[in-house]
Amino acid sequence: MNLRIMGYSFVVLACAAALSYAFSIQGVEGTLVDTPWKLFAAVIGFAIAAGLLYPYVRGVRKGDSMVTSMARRRQQPGGSFFAFTETVFATALENGFKGGKVRVRLPDGRRGEGIIRGYAGTLSPASLELTEAEA
Repeated sequence: MNLRIMGYSFVVLACAAALSYAFSIQGVEGTLVDTPWKLFAAVIGFAIAAGLLYPYVRGVRKGDSMVTSMARRRQQPGGSFFAFTETVFATALENGFKGGKVRVRLPDGRRGEGIIRGYAGTLSPASLELTEAEA
């Protein structure tokens, strides 16, 4: 069972149920929303819809923080190399949407380019797949 899909489906269906109740024609007395409960349901439905759609409408803006991973190589004593992946924060230098390329500034001052893989969430920044970086 995928809990993320289940949670997303629950929120979408709760939004649809609240909006369909708010604008149902049962008990209409000549007004669009005839009771305070229907008005409350409309507010809840629109709030859920706005929360779900906002990241897709906004995308990534210039100056937003993004998280990416970079491959690093360090030389060990004795001449051998040690390769590892490091997660770093980058700053977007232009606007973009999911699947599009954006230029970024890395923490060490270098510039790079990458593809946006995910939008920012409540607790997490947008994710980026780094495709090019200055040497």
